[in-house]
Amino acid sequence: MSYISEQSVEGKQGEQTTDGNLHAESLRLEEILTLEQLQNMRHYFSQINDESEGGRKKVNQKEFHEIVGKFMSEGMSYDLSKMFSKMDVHGEGLVDWEEFCSYLLMQYHEKDSLKQVAEPFQDLLPKVRSMYSKETICRVLCIPGPSRIVSVCKDASIGVWSPSLQYQHGFQATEEETLVTVLFSGGSKRSKLLVTDCVVMENCAKLVLAVTKRELQFHDVPTAVHSGQTLKIKLFDLPYVALCLDYHCSEREGVSSCLVYGDEIGDVHVLKFANPAIQLFSVESRKSSDVTPKVCYSMLRDHAPHVIHQHVAGVHEGWIKRVLYVPDKNSVISCSSIQPSLVIKDLSKIQKPYVFKIRKGVECFTYDSQLVLLATGGMDHVVRLWNPYVTTKPTAYLTKHSGTILDMIMEKSLGILFTYSQDGLLCAWDLREHILVQAITVKFPFIQRQPDHGMRSIVRGFRSKFPSIIVSENEFMMEYELGLKAGQQSSSGVVTTHQHPITAAIYSPLFRQVIVSCEGSVITVWDIDTGGKVLHFPRCHGNDEITCMSLDSSGRRLMTGSRYGDVRVWNYHTGECLKTLHHPQRTEVTGVIGISEKNLFITVGWNKRVTLFADKEDLFDVKPMEGWEETGQHEDDILSCSFLEPRYLVTGSFDGVIKIWNTENTQLVRQFSSPSPAIVLFDPKRTLRKKSCASFKSKSNSLCSSFVNSLVSTSRPESRRMSHYRHRLSLYQDKRAPVDQVLFLQERAKSRVHHCGILVSSDHGEARFWDLFGPTEPLGSFPLTDNDEEHVLALTTDPGNKLLIAGDTAGCISVFDIARYCCGHEDADSCPPRPLYSWSAHSAEIVSVQYISPCSGETDPLVLSSSSDATARLWTLKGHYIGVFGQETLWRLSSPASYQHPKTPWGKPSRSQISSHSMKSLSSKGMASVRSSGVMGVASRLPTPSQELHEEALTEAEDTSHISDTESISPENFELPRSLLRENERDHLGEPYKEQLIKRMKDRKGRREVYADIDSKTVQRFGTICSPFQALQLTSVNDSPSHEGRSQETGQTSSKNTVKAKVVLLQNKV
Repeated sequence: MSYISEQSVEGKQGEQTTDGNLHAESLRLEEILTLEQLQNMRHYFSQINDESEGGRKKVNQKEFHEIVGKFMSEGMSYDLSKMFSKMDVHGEGLVDWEEFCSYLLMQYHEKDSLKQVAEPFQDLLPKVRSMYSKETICRVLCIPGPSRIVSVCKDASIGVWSPSLQYQHGFQATEEETLVTVLFSGGSKRSKLLVTDCVVMENCAKLVLAVTKRELQFHDVPTAVHSGQTLKIKLFDLPYVALCLDYHCSEREGVSSCLVYGDEIGDVHVLKFANPAIQLFSVESRKSSDVTPKVCYSMLRDHAPHVIHQHVAGVHEGWIKRVLYVPDKNSVISCSSIQPSLVIKDLSKIQKPYVFKIRKGVECFTYDSQLVLLATGGMDHVVRLWNPYVTTKPTAYLTKHSGTILDMIMEKSLGILFTYSQDGLLCAWDLREHILVQAITVKFPFIQRQPDHGMRSIVRGFRSKFPSIIVSENEFMMEYELGLKAGQQSSSGVVTTHQHPITAAIYSPLFRQVIVSCEGSVITVWDIDTGGKVLHFPRCHGNDEITCMSLDSSGRRLMTGSRYGDVRVWNYHTGECLKTLHHPQRTEVTGVIGISEKNLFITVGWNKRVTLFADKEDLFDVKPMEGWEETGQHEDDILSCSFLEPRYLVTGSFDGVIKIWNTENTQLVRQFSSPSPAIVLFDPKRTLRKKSCASFKSKSNSLCSSFVNSLVSTSRPESRRMSHYRHRLSLYQDKRAPVDQVLFLQERAKSRVHHCGILVSSDHGEARFWDLFGPTEPLGSFPLTDNDEEHVLALTTDPGNKLLIAGDTAGCISVFDIARYCCGHEDADSCPPRPLYSWSAHSAEIVSVQYISPCSGETDPLVLSSSSDATARLWTLKGHYIGVFGQETLWRLSSPASYQHPKTPWGKPSRSQISSHSMKSLSSKGMASVRSSGVMGVASRLPTPSQELHEEALTEAEDTSHISDTESISPENFELPRSLLRENERDHLGEPYKEQLIKRMKDRKGRREVYADIDSKTVQRFGTICSPFQALQLTSVNDSPSHEGRSQETGQTSSKNTVKAKVVLLQNKV
């Protein structure tokens, strides 16, 4: 198993804190050990008398300190105890020489991995498009503002595409023919002109076509809608055909923009435009579309106020294949397939030209002035990297291609050079190490003619999510999406932890590290104190996805389950695979538990079975144990599991069944069943929490209802698991609710109290508390989410089982106080607990949450969350955002000033992010016991002023017992439900839009109350003709409702005033 280890940033920055200081381990042990010292250290290990059963000599922790201490210099601080614990993966208290070398080798690999670049092409299924003209594509142009892709074929047919390569329209730029001389017959014939190259002039929105008629045609840049004739002006009668073009757009005032082209005899021409946005040439544009203005090449000197022509003759002796203008040096780089191969020419003629001579010439090149790097490729199949000022010898040779190199582009942000050859090989090269990162074969659809390419074969595209590379051949375009590296920002500005959706994130309290896994079969280890990356293991299960992950009971070994049934056990400090557990059925593994005290592994998954594996040190490939009771197994896929020390195992399946097992005799102990979806949806406890949302919908008009529903159905990325999950729910809607998660409350189980809920399950967004040896019905339940369509896939608790933390599929985290709920005591709370804190944490479903107890120097507990949005984030218990693993700036947990708070993961300041209930709300709802429970003081903390305003609005919305059915919604008591409007969406909507929406709702609600009892058929009995007289047919005063307890006179006066007000308003409206 190959592995790579790396730190978060280059050098020793992985141990660097925000104030620039380094930890004691910044001077690493492997950095000071020499080969001679390692040989002496091996000699000390060999002198140990104790030997293990396998004949390998091992040392204990004291002897290890003595041996290593001899080679440590004075003043060097290193935690040898922590280092010994990382190597002692089996917890024996002994380490041999091989384990010590494996650990050192892992640390040496860290430096190498820092220099390596991740594979850019993650999705090898490209998007293929074809031009309607069936002619070879000359060049693909990506034009910003508005973003669109334009493909130009050799026959001057132009296609316009959206950024996602959706075809919009196409047209023929010109239908002209040119006179071509036939060499062998000596005659001539008429044929269509061909486009040799094209380029976009961004600052004047012009598309320049170089055609075989010895012309440069200036067209309007095509847009999404074809506007007819696009040709605006021609530069004709060129001495020779222009073969290649380049344009530099100057953004500085007073500096000319340059259009450069190379012709067929090796000359370079430069056209410097003074102000191309206003006028290109001294030719007035005509309104008539029948006649196109023309400029003769020989008369360019007459257009000197607007354009200056510079002719550089004799640069090459043949066709110029490519030109590039370098504004920093006022130079032009050109290449040819014959000698001289490449020339850097100073247009000011101050410096002598730099001439590169390559035996088979240069077909393409690319240059970056900041990197001072020049790359060339040609017919000899070799990519050469040059210092542009050293022409005698290249700095590196890159060999992989077996055909002529046609094109190349340099991605400085990724540190990658992309090259494409005639044999269809697309290569990605590391510019730092000069090594091949990835090579893929581009396979275009089968065609009946030879492959043909234009002037440019590859170009960088732009997508809404990730960048891409577009490759063209014949009439086809193929787009490959580039994967986003961990720690890079997407187009939305959000930093990701992994390139693929995350499947789990767990915390190791023994080493204070966070371990994250993703669907790309990658595991990363992070330092929780700083957020820096410690280790990185790619391809842990080959090409199979990692579906679950956990630590064994000792906390020293990592266990991962894959989509196709294999479970692997790792030493996550060295990247060594210790064991592989093979399932007989190749089905997805959803849970794995390791019990070191019993030398046992337990796995569950889609095979609907509980499988046991023996944990023996001398076995690498482990097969299932015999003897587990087959009767009583699940009838549907097992989704979750949990273990209660010392013997009980709980499993929850998709059909809503919960089973308790005794792992000592493999017998089924108890079985529970979740209620049907109908019972869940009409649960009064769920309705109580969502009363404000229901009241809001019932009192709003159809416009607001559609607006809120659009927020509920806002599209967000879903993982493969959720897509499969929702698909199965749609097929089995009449079945019981699936058990998404099960959790044992270990501390409650130790108390041995009757009628105590020690098992918590989550199904359809509900938390249910079960007594392990009590009735088969749940002791209590309450909703974990505000939306009936959301589920809770992640549950965790604190060591004292006083808090319950839930993460739902909407990306929200909620913290509940369960200290007095279903605890079996006489003073237990009967009402469902409300969330102490709730905040929007991710933009997709949360797959794992974990409570992290505070250590020395830390004030608040922490919450670790991970989601299928490829991020793992760290929070305080109150919802303050600390950071995301993979961000560039590291944090320090002992310094709250280094946290990202008050910012959110989406970059904007948090406003009312934490929706904790105030003390007044808690006491009014009969939850004073929560305040007295002393759960880390979370309920006794006074809210901030901004939180207090939000809590008052939230309390009024939830406590609707004092609101009548006819009460109107005002800006003071109305607010969009937080479950329907997440923090990032709230910022995008903006406060002005929200105020307008509230105002419209208030006006329409008022109109409905005023005109509710007016019969529209009576008022408008003649269609749209209004009859104000009919509006005076009022109901009797005696029939109007009067409030109970008031006098009849007061009721009549109130009714009369209401009627008069309605009549006046109706007359004003008419």
